[in-house]
Amino acid sequence: MGRILSHLIFFLLISSAVFVNTSCNPKVEGDPSRILGKWNTTGKRTVLEFYENGETIEAKIVQMKRGKDKEGKLILDRQNPLKNERSKALLGKMVVKNLKFAGGLQYKNGEYYNYSNGKTYKVSFTVNDKDNCLDVLLELDGKQFKRSWQKNSNSYK
Repeated sequence: MGRILSHLIFFLLISSAVFVNTSCNPKVEGDPSRILGKWNTTGKRTVLEFYENGETIEAKIVQMKRGKDKEGKLILDRQNPLKNERSKALLGKMVVKNLKFAGGLQYKNGEYYNYSNGKTYKVSFTVNDKDNCLDVLLELDGKQFKRSWQKNSNSYK
């Protein structure tokens, strides 16, 4: 009886140690920095730079194919639903926020502001090393839109 009891206690101790290790200390595998750097959006109209901000990842506009109007003035965020933002330049504007590394090559639960239409989408990204691109999934009002952005290697002139 004593031997059975000692085996049972040993089993329970090992089981609880495994449970604590796997459920209380979740570990996200992978390299969260893979998305960091510059990416060309669809059509290479805009270059976004992804960077860490605490526990989340953000991206801002760092280059635009047409970042200035005919008079040489910076293009403004005219489609923004917030009136006080419409007089601000698009260059330097944060357009991705609250993005979290989900493990592997996945980044989820972010928000993407589309300056072309003034709408904010839910966004997730997957790094595609094979094609050197970023697979983008945008969601708005139950609809999904897929895009592919290329890693930036050039700048606009």
